Amino acid sequence: MRSRHLGPWVGLLLVAGVLAGCATPSTAETTPDASASGVTPTRTPTPAPSPTATAVSADPAEWVISFDGVGPVVIGATPDAEAAAAAPVYTAEPPESCPNPATTILHSATNPTFWLKTTADQPDVVSLIAVGGDLPDETRTAGSPRTAEGVGIGATRDAVVAAYPNGTTDDSFPARVTIGGVDSTGVDRFLVFQFSEDIVQTILVQSDPAAVFEFCG
Repeated sequence: MRSRHLGPWVGLLLVAGVLAGCATPSTAETTPDASASGVTPTRTPTPAPSPTATAVSADPAEWVISFDGVGPVVIGATPDAEAAAAAPVYTAEPPESCPNPATTILHSATNPTFWLKTTADQPDVVSLIAVGGDLPDETRTAGSPRTAEGVGIGATRDAVVAAYPNGTTDDSFPARVTIGGVDSTGVDRFLVFQFSEDIVQTILVQSDPAAVFEFCG
């Protein structure tokens, strides 16, 4: 008699078993672990910013005299490249204007003259740049390029010494103050300030400290 009461429970257990057997298996996929598989994820490199070219003023009075040169006129370039860099304010004088073939003269009506010198062993490479001469003092001073310390044509000897207290003073002809340093590539260069009556008449950027005062001789 007791077995009659087990019937409904047995039926329910059978139905549950059938339903469990018919359950739909999970379709979710497991994402593989890159570190476990030994595969290194690819990273897209961030591009470096492009360098920005430094603009050079068309006004030579704003050019900076440094151990590299004077504005766009730099040690190590060819005379033709220097003339192109200084144009249109400056024009190259014809070769017959200077009997020394190692010297190129760049002339301007409003700014100090450039003399560019090469050497016998490197006739196409400018190794000296000189600025000064050929114009009235007021014009040369007003149109002169200057160093980062503000020294240009027309500056006093005292101003040069104050700006460059470690410079070497030489009162033999031409009286001058020489400052040694390195250009932007680490090469030794020299700035030379030449005086007449304690006023800067010529500024030179040179590859060596030797006194230079003759350009066309």
